[in-house]
Amino acid sequence: MNTYTIVVVELRSEQVAYEAVLNGGVVVRSLELPDTITQTKLNPMIIEEESNLLEVSVAPLSGGDELDPRAKLELRVHEGAHGKHPGDGGKLLEYQWSQSSAPLAGGGFQSLVQQPIKPQARHGRWLWQDADAFSEADRPAIEALLTRFQDACAAGDLDGVMALLEKRDEELARALDVGVGRVVAAERSAINPFFEQTDWQLERCTPDELELHPRAGGRLVELTRSGRAPVVQGSAADELLQIGLTVSHIEGAWTIIR
Repeated sequence: MNTYTIVVVELRSEQVAYEAVLNGGVVVRSLELPDTITQTKLNPMIIEEESNLLEVSVAPLSGGDELDPRAKLELRVHEGAHGKHPGDGGKLLEYQWSQSSAPLAGGGFQSLVQQPIKPQARHGRWLWQDADAFSEADRPAIEALLTRFQDACAAGDLDGVMALLEKRDEELARALDVGVGRVVAAERSAINPFFEQTDWQLERCTPDELELHPRAGGRLVELTRSGRAPVVQGSAADELLQIGLTVSHIEGAWTIIR
């Protein structure tokens, strides 16, 4: 079996919502579950060759105004060969926090960790790294891009959706070291069953509901609904389709990049 190097972010939480972001890309987010253990393999598309900033924020569980006094979070980041325990030699970062020992006041997400990490794995330079930075003047163009994507989804236009995901699929294929056709085929097979249903319906995200989250110095902008819910949502046959979108300004246009 071939082995390859991976970087894993492990989080253990009690009575707290959290979000981990690396170089502007969301690694993992938990908003409602009171107790979690997650192990997330980092997408190579968010690992830079030069530097990598890991940011972890915490917030009250959904609906709360204050952090629970029982809130706790443990963070570990390690690197090693896939399928093998990395041991202490692969440890990149370790951190523990509790509301009882280091209390944070107020609601909303509050920064807990801002720490550079230095994985050994290298994947080259990604398109978003050379993107133009976001400014508020860019919001109408991003809203227009989302409208095009939602129009294609509402119409069940699979080819139109895939055309808007072209750059994302190319980057993902490079990250996974597979042909882009394989990535496209997997996405089509995940989305098309919803579009084929007679009761397919898109729940549009309106401009008033749209939240923009600039990351990586504005080179990446995550699109969400209120509460950081996925921006694209629809349903068919009692099943929910959710698609998260992150955009970058590349070659003069806003483009879906993740």
